[in-house]
Amino acid sequence: TQSPFEPHELGYFWERHFDLSGSHDLAASLAEHDPAPFLADLAAMERRGWGPLLFKAVAMGFNAAYLARILPTSRFLYISRDPLYVVQSTYQARVRRYGSPAHWWSLRPAGYEELQQLPPLEQIVAQVQRSRRTLERELAQIEPARAFRLRYEDLCTDPEAALAQVAGWLPAEREPAYEVPPQLPCGNVARLDAELLERARELLEER
Repeated sequence: TQSPFEPHELGYFWERHFDLSGSHDLAASLAEHDPAPFLADLAAMERRGWGPLLFKAVAMGFNAAYLARILPTSRFLYISRDPLYVVQSTYQARVRRYGSPAHWWSLRPAGYEELQQLPPLEQIVAQVQRSRRTLERELAQIEPARAFRLRYEDLCTDPEAALAQVAGWLPAEREPAYEVPPQLPCGNVARLDAELLERARELLEER
């Protein structure tokens, strides 16, 4: 995000209503959660003319089933990607942001504290695999009509067709508010050392 009016994950908004200071998987604590203030804030956003609302709340994907229950008209778009390149992207993001692949970055699945004891590459592979399993667990609890799966690779290859599928899944037809490019840059290319990437592939197969 480069300016105040560009898309933003609004992490501070979600942290205001949910305790995301530890694991992002809040399954153990959501039974005690009072959704009223959260719902009131969403309603206020809609009244300001910001609705219907679209959030890229990655961490809250671990709690999608709960959100589906308290937001009965909500829908969930799950964009998956080849896990090998998710590992590569996470590895590079850690180095770029913190100068080391050993520093945790992004999603914190349940038990992430124990994963931090692993060597960096093993840690990242476990992070990616455990996160995917948690997301699948949540989607399995949502009625199929309210969840849509889209492959990152398909979105990059033919974004117009991919977005048309998403638009067809939404309850009301919507025309794109911007020009859709014929293709998007795909990050599924080897950028790590070949030996490191091959080791990541092996670890993914083991897990």
